[in-house]
Amino acid sequence: DASSVASEALDIFRQGNHALCEASTLLTVAKACLSQGLREDALKAVVRAKEIFQNHSEPAAELNATRLLCRLHLDQRRFDDAREVAEAAVLLSEDDTVDLDCRGTALMLMAEVQDA
Repeated sequence: DASSVASEALDIFRQGNHALCEASTLLTVAKACLSQGLREDALKAVVRAKEIFQNHSEPAAELNATRLLCRLHLDQRRFDDAREVAEAAVLLSEDDTVDLDCRGTALMLMAEVQDA
């Protein structure tokens, strides 16, 4: 199944020290976990992916992970956590290396949290 294939890919990326590939795969794993109702597993995968992107100075990819993390918090009705993540996304989007689409995404995320 998809989760075993993703786990195998993660093992390969970790052995080869391919952190960005690992992080991208973790986001895929998180989405698969969500589709199976495994919210806590999805949360762990997203948090780890976000950390990897942050450690490798990939703000656009980190923002993508941040968006998924925020939506997870909203789904679980953890509004304070969602607000904190959205605020961090807005700050991250102000980085000079992030394009305007990412800035717009961060602002939309903040609006979504404020409406919740």
